[in-house]
Amino acid sequence: MRLMLAGDIRPVHLRRYAEYFRKQGHDVAVVSAEKASDYAPDYPLKAFNTPGAIKYPMTILSFKKAVADFKPDLLNCHYVPNYGLLGAMSGFHPLAISIWGSDILISAEKSKFHHARAGLIMRKADLLLTDAEMLSEAARKIIGVKKKIITVPFGVKQGLLERGLGRIIEKRDKLKLISTRQMVPVTRVGDFLEALRLLRGKVNFEAALIGAGPLYDNLKQKCSESDLDNVVFYGALPHEELLDRLFDFDIYVSCSRSDSTSVSLLEAMASGLFPIVSDIGGNREWIRHGVNGLMFEVGNGLHLAEMIMQAAGDFELRKKAAHRNFEIIQEKAIWEDNMAVVEKEFESLAAKS
Repeated sequence: MRLMLAGDIRPVHLRRYAEYFRKQGHDVAVVSAEKASDYAPDYPLKAFNTPGAIKYPMTILSFKKAVADFKPDLLNCHYVPNYGLLGAMSGFHPLAISIWGSDILISAEKSKFHHARAGLIMRKADLLLTDAEMLSEAARKIIGVKKKIITVPFGVKQGLLERGLGRIIEKRDKLKLISTRQMVPVTRVGDFLEALRLLRGKVNFEAALIGAGPLYDNLKQKCSESDLDNVVFYGALPHEELLDRLFDFDIYVSCSRSDSTSVSLLEAMASGLFPIVSDIGGNREWIRHGVNGLMFEVGNGLHLAEMIMQAAGDFELRKKAAHRNFEIIQEKAIWEDNMAVVEKEFESLAAKS
C-alpha cells in the first residue's frame, strides 16, 4: 500500500505512524508544512508566515502537487482544521482523517463557522479515526450524518509495558511527582504548581515538569516566586528519554481541561505511576476514581492538593492501581495491536479505490 500521511511533524504521533507502516513494508510519504530540527518530511509544503486560518489553504497547490507526485492508494490527514481541510480541498479519495481531540473538542466550538467547517471537512472523509469513544460521539454530533468512525487509542509500545511489569512499586520517604504535558493553556500546568505550593510543609515531595510551550517561562517564574525549590523544569526531552525518566517517579499528574485519550496518561499507567488527573471525559474512559487513580475538579488546585495528600497516605491504593493499570494497558492500549487494527482498515479502504 502506498500511504501518504499529512500532519504536523513536530509531535511524535505522526512520526510513529510513519515508522509503523514503513516497518510493515508499506510505501509511506509524509507531507507537512511544519519544520523540525530532527525530522524532515518527504514533501515539505511551502508555507507562509500567516495565521493558521489562511496558512494551510495557501499551501493547497503544493499539497496537490505532492499527492499527484506520490500517487498514494490512501491519504491520511491528521487534525481536522488544517490537514483535514487540505485533504478535503484536494478532492482525493480514499481519504482518512484522524481526529486528535482539541481539533473538534475546542477548535470546532469556537464559533458557528468553526463548527460548520469541521462538519464539512469530516463529511468529505471516507473514514474517520479517533482515540476515544467520547471523541467519536462528539464527531457524530458535528457531522450529523452516518459516517464510518473507528475508535483506536494510540497506545504504548509493548516494550514499555514490559518494563513497567518488571518494576517494583516501592514506598519512599519522599513522594516523587511528574507532569509530562506541554505548557499550553489547555493543559493548565499552573494548577499543578498551585497544588504543590499548598502542599509545602504537609507532604515531603519533589516534582518534575517535562515539556515545553509558550507558557514555559511564565510557569517557571511562577514556580520561582512560590519558592518551590524542589520542583525541576526539564523542558522538552526526546521521547525515549522522557519514557526512561518516568520510572524514577511515583505519581503522574495531568490538569488538562480537555483531552481525548492522553498518550502521556497511558505511558504513565504502563510505567507503574499512580495517575491523578482532571475529571474530564477522556480521562474517565481510563481512570476510575479511587480504584486505579484519583480525579479532581478541573481548575481546582486545592482539590488536586487534597488528592495528592490522599495518594501520599495510601500506598496500598497506589500499589493495587499499578497492577490494575498494567492490565488495562495490555487489554486496550498496546500500540502494535491497535495499529494493526488501523492498518487493516486502511488496506481495506485502499483496496476499494
